[in-house]
Amino acid sequence: MKLCIKCRSKHYIISCTVYEKGEHHSYNDKPAIIYDDFVKMWCSNGKAHRENKPAKTWPDGTREWLLNNELHRNDGPACQYPGSADWWCLKGERAELILKENLYLKKVIQIKGITAIVIEKINDCWYEILIGDEKKLVVSLDKYKEG
Repeated sequence: MKLCIKCRSKHYIISCTVYEKGEHHSYNDKPAIIYDDFVKMWCSNGKAHRENKPAKTWPDGTREWLLNNELHRNDGPACQYPGSADWWCLKGERAELILKENLYLKKVIQIKGITAIVIEKINDCWYEILIGDEKKLVVSLDKYKEG
């Protein structure tokens, strides 16, 4: 085990792959860093990044999807914590959850007692709503199929 020279990590690492520019980088879908506690991290040009799969995994089953160091996942929760609530995020922004509610444009909805209106459908799960003058992201869980 060795201390990572590139990131000066205080954690000891078992293995580390460094790109020619000196940044952590994953090759052939293998983690760029494996820490001594067996946390694995995939990177692209020094940033936590992996498309369509978690970029960080922990031995306890915790998984985080990241693109360019931002929590991001289009088709499910970006953070999955065993025994705890999942986080839904797009481009680093955490969303409110709407459980089992069918959403469509211009529908008026209630979130925690506050009236909002659906203004944009991003994909099958994600919607943008307007609460007063503030835009927020929401997820319609009736469209999400885990697996």
